[in-house]
Amino acid sequence: MLEAKGVLPQTSLYTQVGIPKLASKDHQTPHAIPHLRLLFENKLTEKLHLDYNIGADWDGEQTAPQWLYTIAPELEIGEKWEVFVEEFAYFQKGQASLHHFDGGIAYFPIPNVKLDVYGGKGISKEAPDYFISAGISFRLK
Repeated sequence: MLEAKGVLPQTSLYTQVGIPKLASKDHQTPHAIPHLRLLFENKLTEKLHLDYNIGADWDGEQTAPQWLYTIAPELEIGEKWEVFVEEFAYFQKGQASLHHFDGGIAYFPIPNVKLDVYGGKGISKEAPDYFISAGISFRLK
């Protein structure tokens, strides 16, 4: 949405909507499942970036959102590689917050495609003890 300018971050909007009627019977929910994020990035040095997000998710069952934030420094360690650590949390009215910490590595095989693998731990009592994941992302321009 906005290019970085001085201390102002590069800003993007991420949206996704799950449509209940398009899901299999076992996964249909009474309401749509939107995800909204404002994504920010500050370039601290040529190789060190600070990414942070705020947003809201709905689960399709309730109409109240689950709020979230993330903060993740990223370090480029090669032309196509970066490592990152991240702290993130989810908050919902009337429920305990879920705080997590993770780290991982990402590889960019071609421009606008990212492969990553990461693992982490819940740091609040209610968060999952441990988790691992892998993903692929495509940036559309």
